[in-house]
Amino acid sequence: MRYTPPKNIKSGVSLSTAFIFGSIFFLFFSTVWGDFLSHLFKIISAVSFALSLTAITRFLTFSYTYIADDEFLIVKSSPFSSKTVCRLYYTDIIELKKLSSQEKNKEKAYKKLYNYCPSVSRKNAYILIYNIGGENNAVLFTPDVYFVNYLEKYLKSDIIL
Repeated sequence: MRYTPPKNIKSGVSLSTAFIFGSIFFLFFSTVWGDFLSHLFKIISAVSFALSLTAITRFLTFSYTYIADDEFLIVKSSPFSSKTVCRLYYTDIIELKKLSSQEKNKEKAYKKLYNYCPSVSRKNAYILIYNIGGENNAVLFTPDVYFVNYLEKYLKSDIIL
């Protein structure tokens, strides 16, 4: 089974626009104040511009496809290429659960947390907890209801796809 969540272009554009306006704002104020504040505002402006480019590439350029076949895969696609960024065997997966407010507070409990949500918002996100090498890690992603049911069916049984 394969699922590609729709992009939330509105939130990506809003975030990148806010960073660009912040960059312009701090660049403008770097011309108004003295030397020390001028340099500080220029640095903040450059960081804000870099964050806007990051937001554009992360939320507007890339898309993710979740694949559940012989193993669980997440493929990151851009207009020019695609790359497998996550590959898990079902025997390594411990649990799949909906991301709740309590889970958001426990995110630091995992050794590594990989975020493969296509939008800024984590609404309807699920967390997939797995164990490799004795360490609990987690993958954050936003599948639809059918994909979750498909995964849960095989995770709760001893059947390996």
